Order: sequence, then C-alpha cells, then structure tokens
Amino acid sequence: MVSLDARGHGDSDWTPRGYRFSDRVEDLKAFCDAIGFTNAIGVGHSTGGVVMTLAAEKYPDLFSRLVEAGRKSIYERTS
Repeated sequence: MVSLDARGHGDSDWTPRGYRFSDRVEDLKAFCDAIGFTNAIGVGHSTGGVVMTLAAEKYPDLFSRLVEAGRKSIYERTS
C-alpha cells in the first residue's frame, strides 16, 4: 500500500499554483509512473476521489478499481 499526499496537504510542499483538478491528475499520474503502478486499486477520500475519477477517465490503464469515500462533486471554476 502506498499513500500520496496531495500538493499542499500533509507533508507535501505548498506551491503558489497547481491546485486545479487537472494539475492534481497530472501529479497523480507522475507519481504512479515514478513508482511503476498500472492497474492499481485506487482509494480516495473527498477531493482525492474526484482526482482519481478524472485520472481514470484520462488514463484508463492507471486503475483497475476505484474506492471513493465522501467524494465531492466534480467542479472546476473556469474564470
């Protein structure tokens, strides 16, 4: 089992930019690529569940299953 702190959460550094869902999807993809994960079982809570869903849509081979708890709705302000 491997756990990822989202940008600006937990032990991850706070950056001035990069908090859009699309940024977080790319962070997750880069993390999975770096450790060699494909067809993983993803478990996400709240915004993490949204990020996993979006990543699974963009990168279909990334997850074999998703488990989401307390997921927020998918919404990204465009302006």
